[in-house]
Amino acid sequence: MRLTFGWKIGLAICLLAVGTTGAGLTYFYTITYSNVWEELARRLADVGRTGQFLFTEEHRNAIERLNRETDRLSVERTPELLSITAGNTEQSLTKTTVKELQSSKDFLLLINVLRQIKNASRNDVTPLGTLPQSPQWFRTDPPLIRFAYLLVAIKESPDRSILKFIADGDNEENDQDGNGQISADEQPTEIGQLYNVSSQPGLMAAFDGKVQTSKEYYEDKWGTWMSAYIPIKRPDGSVIAILGIDMSASSQLNLIRRLKYTCIGVIGASFFLSVFISFLLSRWLARPIVLLREGAERVKARDYSTRIEIKSSDELGILAATFNEMVDEVRDHAQTLEQKVAARTLELQNTLETVQALKAQQDADYYLTNLLANPLFKNYNRSVAVQTEFFVKQKKEFKFRDKAGELGGDMCVTGNLKFRGKRYTMFVNGDAMGKSLQGAGGALIMGSVVNSIMSRSASNKRDLDMDPRDWLRETYQEIHNVFLTFDGSMYVSCILGVVNDESGEMLFFNAEHPAAVLFRNGRACFLEEDIHLRKLGSQIQGKYVLTEVQLQPGDVVFVGSDGRDDLNLTPGDVNRVINEDEHLFVRIVEEANGNLDEIVRKLHEKGEITDDISLIKISYKPATANRTALVQINTAEVVRLMKDKRYSETLTLLENQDLTTAGPLLLYYKGLCLERLGREQEALPFLERAIHLDQEQVAVLKVLGNVYFKMGKFKEAAESLERAIELRPGDKLRSALDRVKKRMSPA
Repeated sequence: MRLTFGWKIGLAICLLAVGTTGAGLTYFYTITYSNVWEELARRLADVGRTGQFLFTEEHRNAIERLNRETDRLSVERTPELLSITAGNTEQSLTKTTVKELQSSKDFLLLINVLRQIKNASRNDVTPLGTLPQSPQWFRTDPPLIRFAYLLVAIKESPDRSILKFIADGDNEENDQDGNGQISADEQPTEIGQLYNVSSQPGLMAAFDGKVQTSKEYYEDKWGTWMSAYIPIKRPDGSVIAILGIDMSASSQLNLIRRLKYTCIGVIGASFFLSVFISFLLSRWLARPIVLLREGAERVKARDYSTRIEIKSSDELGILAATFNEMVDEVRDHAQTLEQKVAARTLELQNTLETVQALKAQQDADYYLTNLLANPLFKNYNRSVAVQTEFFVKQKKEFKFRDKAGELGGDMCVTGNLKFRGKRYTMFVNGDAMGKSLQGAGGALIMGSVVNSIMSRSASNKRDLDMDPRDWLRETYQEIHNVFLTFDGSMYVSCILGVVNDESGEMLFFNAEHPAAVLFRNGRACFLEEDIHLRKLGSQIQGKYVLTEVQLQPGDVVFVGSDGRDDLNLTPGDVNRVINEDEHLFVRIVEEANGNLDEIVRKLHEKGEITDDISLIKISYKPATANRTALVQINTAEVVRLMKDKRYSETLTLLENQDLTTAGPLLLYYKGLCLERLGREQEALPFLERAIHLDQEQVAVLKVLGNVYFKMGKFKEAAESLERAIELRPGDKLRSALDRVKKRMSPA
């Protein structure tokens, strides 16, 4: 529905008037409501504090005696008896017992005090002496306090949700209003009645020794009330009972309701009044706007003689004068249009020549950037066990002096490192944000930094005395700090990692790059579920997470940029449909059986590649790899060194061997040497492979259990030791198993 400007003004005025009135009255009603109940609660609390002084030591002793007697004479308080709904009561004494106790001196002493407290709230002064339940003045001068009673806790309800009546000023059935019927508030409250007070938290809290009042009215079977609860204490300060006094809240509630209805009426009246006034104002204010709209429609129909006559000195008058001047300028412009078109055409030709000159300069810049980047993005990997292949296709293609080239933000680099005598293959695939030259600049910086780090880490066959995990963290921080200096103008997503040439352990971090894909035994899957790290250079760094994967011989890992997913599935159509299925690439890897060239071909079959694309294929110990050991393994020498416990020498001998196809004995020896030298993390894969080949080797299970224990994997340690004990029951491994299970138990 289309609203005119006048209606919009009227609606705004109406909403403003009603909103202001409604907010003011709501605030007034809320404050009044709060003050009424707070003042009523204070009055009740004051009455209760004064009334509790009427309970002398004799009265308090009477309360305790009656409490003991009602407990002694009570029927069994079963769960069924105690299943009272909130606000209701259930008798725990027989009729005979109730009659006897209510005739006792103690009971009569207490109810007289309760009736004195109750009748002290009438207008006239109540005389001394014993008071009946309904004195002669009850109907002509009723007391403000309707009920006064004493409640005690019972041991069967430790949360105090069910209490017991000891005395109530209204303990007899009495038609007090004279209507010939006994209403709910005229029913007797007898001694021993159990009362569910779970809906009255103030009453339960009074047993903690503080005076409590209900924050607002509540309802039970006797009516609508505002109550105060005053603890009756022994000389030592402990609470023996609660004095409850109830004031009927019906009149106050009715007053509040009348006030609410009055506020609603005022809001309704303001609504109708504001509608009428806003209608008049909208007609008055909208008339100049209507004239301007009609004038604009005539100009649209090319009537350039249109004039708007609004005789006013306000903003609308200024707007009309400006409109008239604009129409004059449009008329002049239309008369000289052909001359302006010719002049503009000449300007465009000059601009085109300038653009062509800039294009030639831009291609030169592209070519220079391409020359700088090419030496940085190379497959420097020389490992036999870990083989790497690249595919890089930048989206931007150019020609400079008949030389074709590509430019983009994708980059791939591989190389080789050595950590504590172990050879690793490093790989990185990155994607710098930005189009053409900006992306290429980011990739150029990324390649320069990575090559600098690799040159520093691997120069002169350097053996780094550090864990590769630490190297990856430091490398991430160094590259990230470089891109931070660009103050958010340059970001790079990447995966950077290393692969242990011997064990196949793969470590890498992912900085907001597409997830790596593992191809094993004809099936492909993602290696990561969630990516927490933000792009390099991002001010919001995110959580650094290192992914650890154990590769098996024949495994292939693919790392690639988001160009592999950004496929136009409808090439040639006006409306492009871009692929949103990240698992499409996983399926293509399976269909291509892990062949990189076939993967690229199938990507082109699926759709048009719309972005830079780069892929690294990482093959761990492929079937065609040269697995010839550097030195023939001398098993006898290994056994001799192990018997002499010369672990370092044994490890040196085994380090030069390719244990990919080795049996469980050599794998066990290497794992044992590493464990004895305190390198449990490195020992674990060899021991796990050894027990995988021969699951009944008790010696391997012992060492494996010890390694798990030192690494804090207590569940795995217990399983290994239990398996060893099962294979060799007489072996003394019980104490070790008990120690592991003790650590598994919660503190």
